[in-house]
Amino acid sequence: MDALYDVVVTINSYLSNYVLLVLLVGTGLFFTIRTRAVQFRCFAEGFRRMFGGFSLKGGKQAGGISSFQALATAVAAQVGTGNIVGACGAILLGGPGAIFWMWIIALLGMATNYAEAELAQETEMKGITCFGRASGVNGRVKDCVVETSLDGRTWTERARATLANTADAQDIRFPAPVKARFFRFTALNNHYGDDFASMAEIVVIK
Repeated sequence: MDALYDVVVTINSYLSNYVLLVLLVGTGLFFTIRTRAVQFRCFAEGFRRMFGGFSLKGGKQAGGISSFQALATAVAAQVGTGNIVGACGAILLGGPGAIFWMWIIALLGMATNYAEAELAQETEMKGITCFGRASGVNGRVKDCVVETSLDGRTWTERARATLANTADAQDIRFPAPVKARFFRFTALNNHYGDDFASMAEIVVIK
C-alpha cells in the first residue's frame, strides 16, 4: 500500500504542479488571444449590463430575470467552500504573493469562462416538443413556424406544423439535424379563431 501511495502522490504532484498549471495558463492565454482580450475590452460593458438595472427592491423584470440575478444564480452554482478554503490555503502556504497570482489566473480564466459559455450555446437541434395549455381558453396554437439562428439576427425556417387541439406533448421534427444557438417559435393562429395564442412549454429535441 505504501508503494501505491507513493505512486499516487508522485502523479498528483506532477499533475497539480506542472500539467494543471500549464493547461490553465495556456488555455487562458489561447482564449485571451483568440477573443482579442474580451475580458478587458468588454469589462466596462459587463459591469454596465450586470448592475445597470440593479435594485434592492426586486420586482418584475421586463425580460425575465435581470443580468445581476443571472450572475447571482451562476455564482451560487459554481462557488463553494472549496473556493474559499482554496484561497485561504494558497495565502497560508504561498504568502501574500499568492494573491497576485490568483488575480492573474482569474484574469486569464475570464477568457476561458467566456469561451466556455459562448461555445456551450451552440447545440444540435432535431426539432422541438410542444406542450399545449391545459385550458383551451388560453388559446392553444394551431399553425406555427419554427426557425433557428446562430447569431440571433439571421433566421432560417426549419419546419411548419399544424398542432392538435390538446395539452399532450407534440413533436415538430426538422428534416435534418441543425446546429443552432437560438430557435424562434411563431404561432400563426389558434384553434379558436382568437387574435392571440399561447403555449405551456417548449422543449428542444437534441
